[in-house]
Amino acid sequence: GVYKGSIVIKKPISIIGKEDGVIIDGEGTGTVIEIDSAYVTLKNLTITGSGDRHDKLDAAVKLSNSKQSEISDCIIKDSLFGIDVSMTNNSIISNNYITSKDVDLGLRGDGLRLWYSNENIIKKNKLVKSRDMVVWYSHGNVISENFGEHNRYSLHFMYAGKNYVTNNTYQFNSVGIFFMYSKDTIAIGNT
Repeated sequence: GVYKGSIVIKKPISIIGKEDGVIIDGEGTGTVIEIDSAYVTLKNLTITGSGDRHDKLDAAVKLSNSKQSEISDCIIKDSLFGIDVSMTNNSIISNNYITSKDVDLGLRGDGLRLWYSNENIIKKNKLVKSRDMVVWYSHGNVISENFGEHNRYSLHFMYAGKNYVTNNTYQFNSVGIFFMYSKDTIAIGNT
């Protein structure tokens, strides 16, 4: 069914949609799911309706100060930022469909954002009509088999190193893969 309102998670927990059609609706205010804990799993959910404030980074999911967490098999829509990952290590973000709010390209939030987050697996995500997938001050991440379309930056690195970028497909974006102030990253097999 549909669960209205935002959620704040401060302890290890798994929220898994038993079947398709489990919707968590933030009703257009703030961040829909805010996680400030290790060992949290979100799976098989539709997460929708974040706020629209850039200064607050209103997102579908905000994962902070975490490790060994997982966000997989989710549909994220009508959310300014998709998944905002901050100070999080050794986690998995996989097989999610992410799209932003229906606003001009420069006013959308980032579909997926890593900030000071290391040794994560970012795999098989699909970002459509979002702004960027950004990797800031984050090292040792595997970014593999993702798809990006009608975004601004398909993949944007800032002050990041030792990441492994393989077999991603990006099309109809303003910029492909952009390495800025970054080093020691391997990019192979991307289209």
